[in-house]
Amino acid sequence: MNNQHDKNFSNGLSAFNYLYALAKNAGMEHDKRIVQSLKLISCKSRDCKAVREIVNRCVMLITRSPGYIAAMQSNNPFLPYPPPGIIDGEIKIGYIYDEIRKIRYPFGISRNELNQHLLESGRSGAGKTTVLIIILTSLSRMGIPFCIFDFKRDYRSLIRFSDALHVFNWKNFRFNPLLPPRGTLPIQWASIFTDVFFGNFYMNAATSAKSLFLETLLELYNLPGTPSMIRFCEELNKKLSSNAVPASAKDSIRTIMLRLRPFIILLGDMVNSPGFDMIDLLERQVVLELDGLTIEYQTFLATLIFHWIFTYRLTLAVRGQLKHALLFDEAKRLFSLGIPLVAQLVSLAREFGQGLILADQMPSDLDYAVLANVYTTITLNLSSMRDISATAYTMGLNEEQRNSLNCLPLKTAVVKLAGRYPKPFLIHIPNVRVDKNISDAEVADYMRDKLADLTPAASEPVNTVTPDETESKVEVHPVEPDKLDDNEQMLLSDIKNRPFIPATERLNSLSFTTYLGQKLYNGLIEKGLVEELEIKTNYRGRPQKFYKLTDKGIALVGRQNLGSGKGGFEHRLHQQRLTKVFEAQNYQVSVEGFKSGKNADLSLSKDGQNIAVEIIISPQNAIENIEKDIAAGWKTIWMLCNTLTILDGVKREWTTNTSKYPGVDVEFYLLSEQRFFTA
Repeated sequence: MNNQHDKNFSNGLSAFNYLYALAKNAGMEHDKRIVQSLKLISCKSRDCKAVREIVNRCVMLITRSPGYIAAMQSNNPFLPYPPPGIIDGEIKIGYIYDEIRKIRYPFGISRNELNQHLLESGRSGAGKTTVLIIILTSLSRMGIPFCIFDFKRDYRSLIRFSDALHVFNWKNFRFNPLLPPRGTLPIQWASIFTDVFFGNFYMNAATSAKSLFLETLLELYNLPGTPSMIRFCEELNKKLSSNAVPASAKDSIRTIMLRLRPFIILLGDMVNSPGFDMIDLLERQVVLELDGLTIEYQTFLATLIFHWIFTYRLTLAVRGQLKHALLFDEAKRLFSLGIPLVAQLVSLAREFGQGLILADQMPSDLDYAVLANVYTTITLNLSSMRDISATAYTMGLNEEQRNSLNCLPLKTAVVKLAGRYPKPFLIHIPNVRVDKNISDAEVADYMRDKLADLTPAASEPVNTVTPDETESKVEVHPVEPDKLDDNEQMLLSDIKNRPFIPATERLNSLSFTTYLGQKLYNGLIEKGLVEELEIKTNYRGRPQKFYKLTDKGIALVGRQNLGSGKGGFEHRLHQQRLTKVFEAQNYQVSVEGFKSGKNADLSLSKDGQNIAVEIIISPQNAIENIEKDIAAGWKTIWMLCNTLTILDGVKREWTTNTSKYPGVDVEFYLLSEQRFFTA
């Protein structure tokens, strides 16, 4: 070989990989001569001299090919291209033009990938809106509902593509922000509303002001009739004129009213009506135009509606594939650094089928929780070195690829997927005519009949959780509900809906002190509603406390939301926890992965390798599970055991069976090993 390609091949495998990569870069991996040579190399893994001769001949063949010469002369740092079909999906976005093979093929993502969120970035004018219009058109064609928070009237043009679209503005949209999502306790929604209000308007407000705000809101919920923003202001005004309220509290009320009064004056019709049925709107394709409001009020409304949707999904406790997509253009308004209130929901949204499409000119301003929990990243031309550095770090670009981000031609983007195909690649965006000259009168005429068909929200908050019709009934004798105060009800409801939250973290999220929280936990245990469990979910430190509903607790509030999976509480907790761990390691993960009649606790796929993972809490049926996995076709099986005693026992028993299954690799690990925990 010449010096450029001279390699010290220690075995046939490294030679095989080298030759295949070289051929692929030249578009010759399917050439009959190369395929035959690769087969010969795989048969001569110990004969280094023969391997070297085969590689020498193939290198000469490849380096003289037009494809290799074109690749070497190309200044494209994103070679080789993904093979056709590998990166296609039902939600079409663009296409790849392979100048080496002279072919063009599509790029798209699946529903499941969109459910794991998409982030698009690019300078103004680079084509971000065009990409989003293409994605939304695909969603519309597939019948997937979505909601767009539109700050610049960019998306009303979608009425040219779909008659199912609903275009609202802040003058005709109806949303009562004090009406809790169906199945959510008023005290729980009041707490969320308070956090959103102060997080948006008063980041550093005194605790006393928040407490007064929340206290007044809870008093409003105890009054007859539907709560509204006007009635809330009336209750605050009563406290201003009351002699029983101290002067310091009145100062807090005056400060709060400085924000509430203009909000109510500007949005009176929207926020003081019963509102549209938001659950009905979640089944539709919606654009909400917020231009004309101040940035603070735009952000407040978008944040509050996002929390409303997420709280509803959480209370409904139905997990699975993509049900709805939310699009936030100018995403930094809600997901900026230092705004954890919304950013922390990004990692949880996908579990409830709520996909997020985020777009921004300045990705460096987005919170780390967003960048760490996005499956699909699309980057168009960037001009700021700060944004280029942040994007390159997020996408794992090398220096040459990084330096190309401010040189990308118009309607050309770099894409990085968190799975399926591991390397960044270039795509081209098709030309789509976006008509932004649609008048208000045309939109009003388009929406006239649609507004009349919308369902109004219930006039009273509904505080009972709608049961999941697919859940089997719990066979327990009827019990009289214990009398629970509001705090106990909120804690019990949270344990039902978010079972895998550690005890301390749960108290922090509900704003309970440690003393009060432990008192509430003990009260629920004494009443026989929950059972305390200690489970290790961190590599270092002690096991953490979790709470499982008893039969009596289930009879009161319904089945606990243990998500997809099978087995008991601890088994399902590990299934959900390990899913995140393996996804962070770029595995494609399927809970209860099915293959030829057998479900594995987790099914992993990466780089052509398929692995069945079994979580062993009890040794019962462990060997039978291995044999069923083998019969289903898995060649690699990981047995993750809860204790060393279980591991030794199952491994010892399996050793007597290994000779029956040649070519099968069964590996045994402890669940407590560092590799099975997040950093």
